[in-house]
Amino acid sequence: MNLRIALLAGMLVACCAATSHARLILTIDDLGAAGGPEIIVIDNVDGMVGDGTPKGLATTADGSVTGSVVSFSGTVGAFFVQMTVGYSAKPGPGNYGQLHLHNLSISGSAGSLEIMLTDTDFDATVADASFLAAIGGVITAGGSVTYEATLDTDNVEFGDGLTIIGSTFGPGAFSEEKTAGPVDLAGTYSMTQTVRITHSGAGTTSLDLDTSVVPEPVSLAVWSSLAGIGLAVGGVRRWSRQRRQLRAAKEVVV
Repeated sequence: MNLRIALLAGMLVACCAATSHARLILTIDDLGAAGGPEIIVIDNVDGMVGDGTPKGLATTADGSVTGSVVSFSGTVGAFFVQMTVGYSAKPGPGNYGQLHLHNLSISGSAGSLEIMLTDTDFDATVADASFLAAIGGVITAGGSVTYEATLDTDNVEFGDGLTIIGSTFGPGAFSEEKTAGPVDLAGTYSMTQTVRITHSGAGTTSLDLDTSVVPEPVSLAVWSSLAGIGLAVGGVRRWSRQRRQLRAAKEVVV
């Protein structure tokens, strides 16, 4: 009897391990401190404190009770206000995924943070797609923001990916949209966002970063070809009309 229970427990553990890797995970790392991220949060629908991740064991409970949303609010290093919310949208097989990060960071002195958001099992089996990143926000004087958006067709958490978009911004308001592709998505994939915030002293940074996979638009070459065909057809029609008008004029003269 005990053996049967043990075998059943083992099967349940194996089953859960096989089906629970699709997780929305948020990490916040004080780059001025040794070791890995001080804050590791798993969406409460996907996991809990103490669960393992590629960045270490989950340290903090999810601040959001909603599925596909993960949040943290507290203090990290020099940043006495650190509010981060991550959102993941998976419409379903054959559709396109979205990952969104919102952050407010207020520091009392110089410091740097690295914030990462990752999720797996986005599913869009298409031959040609584009990877889109859009970011905007405001940086305090003496501060900077660097971001990277990664799409990984190996579908792993915090995957290095084959498609990477990124930029660095200085003080003031900033915004940017970038597209990479085409990307051939033969199955599931993961997306990861990485944001590094640096303050040279007391200050505030706020930002929103959105990444998504969208259908590849018809290329400019195709549109150019269509335009060329249209011009050619229009030219033939004008030439034919001119010939008819000339023929009619000759008949009147005769």
